[in-house]
Amino acid sequence: MGFMRDIVTIWRAELGRLSKNGRIIAASLLWVFAVAILSRVLHRLVEGGEVAVGPLSDEQAQQFLSSSIGALLEATGFSRATIVSMFVHGAPLNFPFFFSAVMFFLPLLCALIGFDQIAGEIPTRSLRFIVVRTSRASLILGAFLARWTVVVGLAFITVVGILVSLKSGGFPVGIGFIARWGVAMFGTAVLASGTWSALTALCSTVAWTGPTALFLNLFALLALRTLRSIGTSALLNGEAALVEGAHASLFAYFRYLTPSQFEPYLMSPKAIEFITGLAGTVAFGVVFMLLANIAFARRDL
Repeated sequence: MGFMRDIVTIWRAELGRLSKNGRIIAASLLWVFAVAILSRVLHRLVEGGEVAVGPLSDEQAQQFLSSSIGALLEATGFSRATIVSMFVHGAPLNFPFFFSAVMFFLPLLCALIGFDQIAGEIPTRSLRFIVVRTSRASLILGAFLARWTVVVGLAFITVVGILVSLKSGGFPVGIGFIARWGVAMFGTAVLASGTWSALTALCSTVAWTGPTALFLNLFALLALRTLRSIGTSALLNGEAALVEGAHASLFAYFRYLTPSQFEPYLMSPKAIEFITGLAGTVAFGVVFMLLANIAFARRDL
């Protein structure tokens, strides 16, 4: 009970500190402003009828994906089954692109909000007084949960903004659409932000200063994006090679070394794809937090 009480105490203290931090407030307002612009663009497109394609039957959606726009839609990372389900429910054409853009910038938001939660306190030695009263594990988890809470709040605002823009633009956003895609978007954002917040915690525990932690975090994000790009490119080339009787490249498996490969599966209507996405996303988050705890336990504060 003492361990859980310490986590809650640190979570509340860190949440209060984050809510008063000028940089955090500025980053949050910038995110909300970007979401407002994104929602406004989506509203205009829907209102103008430029993105309506459905609702379609399953067969019509499959045929639509076979068109030239199909490759662009699948490049968002969503599985074919997920995109088909979107259009069967009548989602606008640009819906996958807009939510994919949100998920692309979500890791950066996590990094900007909490990169100095631990590393920023190392130079002042202030953590020495805290770890005397509580365990290092509870300190890491409390700070992580505070950062995650802030990002989840911003994710909720993002999802509401997208749904409101669709509704105000004349798109028939009913209970069924909200229950299916509103919940799916929010759930995906919650799980994904937890994983990326764990990566930020890891970078913050191994760095000596706040700016170093931010640089390390951004470098890690770039490396993970590069791995996925290499894997995706190798997969496409491999599919072409298989047609000619050649073997697919091992580089295609590089895409499984990053959480962003699994996140789109969280919105899939297929159980096996959803379970794969859930397992992959949670596994990366757990590994990042375990490494953060190991690194912090060995730090000289």
